[in-house]
Amino acid sequence: MVKGGAQISSVGDETEMETTKKGIQNIMAKFMCTHTIPPGKFSTDQLRQFARAAQQDPTVKGYRSFANLAEGKAVCVMEAPSEAAVATWFTKMGMPFDSITKVELEGERGNIQPA
Repeated sequence: MVKGGAQISSVGDETEMETTKKGIQNIMAKFMCTHTIPPGKFSTDQLRQFARAAQQDPTVKGYRSFANLAEGKAVCVMEAPSEAAVATWFTKMGMPFDSITKVELEGERGNIQPA
């Protein structure tokens, strides 16, 4: 149920929904993304800027990220209406990516459930 334009999560089917300013609902799927970044190419501050930009984008939202800049590896989970929307956002932001995969299941501390 959507109330007051807030983002909600339906416990029954685990579908994320967001209401735009016009009151239109968009289904936001989760996508896990892998990145190989040349060591030293991005700083911690640059990654923070990417994360902030993803929170302000009208289509793509950052959900969670993990990075090891010294080894040039990053993994993130993004919420978006499609894989293409995530790829377009990464390209626009100049962030290289190896893969974008829709999340089917997610787990935390041994509890696995539909995404």
